[in-house]
Amino acid sequence: MDLFWIKTLAHSSFQNGRWQLDNPHEIKAHNKMAVIGTINEIYQDLVLSVNTYNEYVDQAKRLKLLPIYCDQEHHMKGFVVMIKNLQIRLERSGAKMEAILESTLGFRQHRERVHVFEARMDALGGLSWIMDSSSVMTHEMIVKQLLHDLCSTAFEIKPR
Repeated sequence: MDLFWIKTLAHSSFQNGRWQLDNPHEIKAHNKMAVIGTINEIYQDLVLSVNTYNEYVDQAKRLKLLPIYCDQEHHMKGFVVMIKNLQIRLERSGAKMEAILESTLGFRQHRERVHVFEARMDALGGLSWIMDSSSVMTHEMIVKQLLHDLCSTAFEIKPR
């Protein structure tokens, strides 16, 4: 639950069709930190998801998860989830995250951008991610989408 949003709602008033905020600078700072922290939150959800998945899958189909850190700053900017010769990478740049699917078959490498997630903030500091300019996504939905894309692609390209 987004308790910051609830607290902001409690301290705000609605006049002439707009929210009047007690401290708009605090909301702006919160919004920035929420966007930056999203990758880490999704990564933490993925740690649990990958561990659970790996408990129930054959050894040959196990997933691996690796963080990607910023060089200049000391926070995570993305991560890679892998299965065999296939990986999906999610990286944040500003208020956008891109999911890139990469595979290696023989000596050919294939790289495809599969999703773009754009941050949207409401007037009270609530963060939503819009996938491919159409679907509102929660962190849990982003995790499920990434795992679905990775595993379904791995199944489709497996050798026959």
